[in-house]
Amino acid sequence: MKKILVLILSIAVMFSFASCDFFGTKRNSNSTSEKVKFSTVDRYGVKYTEDICKDYDLTIINLWEPWCKPCVSELPALNNLYKNYKDKGVLILGVYSETDMEREVYDLMSYYNISYPLLHSSSDFKKYSTGHIPTTIFVDKDGYIINVDKSQGKDGTRLIGARSYADWEKLVKDNLISD
Repeated sequence: MKKILVLILSIAVMFSFASCDFFGTKRNSNSTSEKVKFSTVDRYGVKYTEDICKDYDLTIINLWEPWCKPCVSELPALNNLYKNYKDKGVLILGVYSETDMEREVYDLMSYYNISYPLLHSSSDFKKYSTGHIPTTIFVDKDGYIINVDKSQGKDGTRLIGARSYADWEKLVKDNLISD
């Protein structure tokens, strides 16, 4: 009887560790085995790598372009989301490739008072692209891409199209793991 009890308790402990990493941090159950990896700079030359994700419970990487109307239309929603959730462990990174449009990016930053980092795209971001913009991926604290829409299979890791603040907020609440 003791052996069965020990076996049951061992299994229970294993299942409790399955949702935590070695240090007890909760993992998102929708995280994939695909890790994000990138190295780039922001508009001011400050270097960013995937290591920044470790400092946040959830990182949202939004691939956009300054000439893309749907991309620009969601800038206020993303900015408000960042303002409302940055102190709750959420980081938003805007990534654009049109570096010959720096003036347009600056104008948009100023007009919408964008407070989250805007990064230059690098070849590292091509693997996250869908060929459509805006495209957005969610990344957990451990750097794993989150499948935010399991009904879409692996395609649920890359969100295509602009969203409203309410849509973004629901996605954040559904994927933000807090202790």
